[in-house]
Amino acid sequence: MYLYNFNNNSVYYAEKDTVLMSRPLAFKANKDIQINIYKYNPLREEITVENSYSEWFLADSSKLNGLIVLPTQKTLEDDIVSEEGKPEKVKDDSNKKPDPCKAVKTCNIKFNRLSSDYKDAVSVYNSYINTLELVNDDYYHLKSLPELTKAAVKSQVEGNFLKVYSSNLSLQGIKVNNDINTFNSRLITKHEEDFYKKITDQETPITIFRDSIVTNVKPGECKAGYDELLASLNSLLDNLKEFKKTRNEKILPGLSKITSTYDKLMYFANNEPSFITPALTIDKDMHTILIYRRNLDEKEKFLVDKINIEPKCGFKIDISTGLFISGLYDQEFKLKSRDSIYNQEYISGDTIADSLAFGTYKAIYRQDALPVSFGGMIFLNAHTQNPGIFNYGISIGFGALFNDQARLTYSAGLSGIIGKKQRFILNIGAAIGQVDRLETPYKTDVYYKETLDTVQ
Repeated sequence: MYLYNFNNNSVYYAEKDTVLMSRPLAFKANKDIQINIYKYNPLREEITVENSYSEWFLADSSKLNGLIVLPTQKTLEDDIVSEEGKPEKVKDDSNKKPDPCKAVKTCNIKFNRLSSDYKDAVSVYNSYINTLELVNDDYYHLKSLPELTKAAVKSQVEGNFLKVYSSNLSLQGIKVNNDINTFNSRLITKHEEDFYKKITDQETPITIFRDSIVTNVKPGECKAGYDELLASLNSLLDNLKEFKKTRNEKILPGLSKITSTYDKLMYFANNEPSFITPALTIDKDMHTILIYRRNLDEKEKFLVDKINIEPKCGFKIDISTGLFISGLYDQEFKLKSRDSIYNQEYISGDTIADSLAFGTYKAIYRQDALPVSFGGMIFLNAHTQNPGIFNYGISIGFGALFNDQARLTYSAGLSGIIGKKQRFILNIGAAIGQVDRLETPYKTDVYYKETLDTVQ
């Protein structure tokens, strides 16, 4: 596997990012190549190679604490005496009538205590949600970096979110380890559920208290205070009901995004960001891997680099066409006639006599011709695949001679291939084809008495 440094657009060999590879890369033919792209920031950019892509989750930065509504209904807290009470002047109450609003005032004291407990629980929950928003702060800070590293993620999250988180929870008596390798998002969910339970635990005592007032307390002459107390209790229960609805519909979905974001940060705190290209079989003369980059906030992608890869130690079969020169040429002849007088013996009776005879003799002469021929041929080349400009192999071919007549020709031999995109192929070997030659028993430069009309 090769390493690709996204920062400086360089390719390195295997696991050593100090061995810079020259381009185009040379890779063994018919083997699968993969490139590990590193030194980039997956929180802000997406890398695609050919038809492959990866995109990272983008956290929702909405403020969750704004979704929590504290009770705002008016209570009688300012109109009644606290449980501790202020010292009163000593009066002569011997002739004073019983206070008809005493029961209502006593109930108001308990209501204030219940209301205070509820608001304290909501306040703690609200502070907890505020702390979780630091996850988004860390996310956007890390997203702004040109390169994301394990060390940067660990330092940022532990020094900001986890530091404040563990400090705030320690105030509630909860001990938290601020090591990102051990603190996971399940703890975030668990602590939220614990703080939420402290709020919902207030519902039962508030409901029982309201029902006991309706059953046991008579308004008497304090009907106005009685009605206002019941209205405040009902308002507090309505607020709790609305809080449950808000949590289910808005807070929990936002919390899910927060935990997902934290999971991503935790992953990158333990793993250096990398993108590994799909396996690509090197079986062509040239392969090009296109690396694209797209900012997560944008739609368009931009070409970052092209990595050319050439095969080596490979074997390939190609077809080529071209001209050939061979020793398969037609011999050309001409006839030359000559009249001659010669003695001719004949038998006359018992004697042999001579007589003069006249006759025409013909001789076959070979004409001068170029001892080569030209033709066109289709070659089937089986050759090596190497990144240099020279490759070699064997070839077979068939074609036609450009002689007086077109005749099929076959060849076989060695081939040398020079060049890359534009290639020159030189084939050297033997060729087989039909050519014109003088038939036996005739010879050149010999006169024959027989009549010759054509030479074959």
